[in-house]
This record gives sequence, structure tokens and C-alpha cells, in this order.
Amino acid sequence: VKKNFPSVYPNSILPAMVSGGMWGIAEASWMVSNGTLGMVISYPIVAVCPMLINTLWAVLLYREIQGRRNIILLVAAMTLNIISVMCSAISSVDFSD
Repeated sequence: VKKNFPSVYPNSILPAMVSGGMWGIAEASWMVSNGTLGMVISYPIVAVCPMLINTLWAVLLYREIQGRRNIILLVAAMTLNIISVMCSAISSVDFSD
């Protein structure tokens, strides 16, 4: 029984600090993009882009998704996500000039 003395692994401190810094920069950037682009454009970008990056890591680095059929379905889903973000961004642009 540890009685409220948590284990701290020294090897995990630096990656945790770097990860937290990256998260803070991302949050600040999201706030700036909300002010500049507006919520209608910035939210889909902020929601989809990390998913795309994580998916690429899963496929290319960790080999979590295997098989031709699964890769084809994944590419189709990613393509639809990218198209939906583009449509959302374009829909709020005023082309009447």
C-alpha cells in the first residue's frame, strides 16, 4: 500500500512536458483562428486535422490498420472528411463581389 505516494517515472517527465507545451500552443492557436476565421470555419479544421494526423501515424508508423480493403475504406473516409471541411469553409465565403 503506497498511502498516497504516487510513482513518478523520470523518463516520462520530459515527454509529458513537451506534450503539454504542444497542447497549450494548439489551444492558443485555436483561439486565434476562431477570432480570425470565425467558428464556422475554424472548428471543422481543428476537429478534422488532428484526426488525419493521428490516422497517418496509425497507418504509417504503428501499422494498426492493415489490409487493402481497410486502407481503401480509410482513404475514402479521410477524403470525405477533407471535402466536408472544404465545403464548410467555402460556404461562409462571400463570392458576391
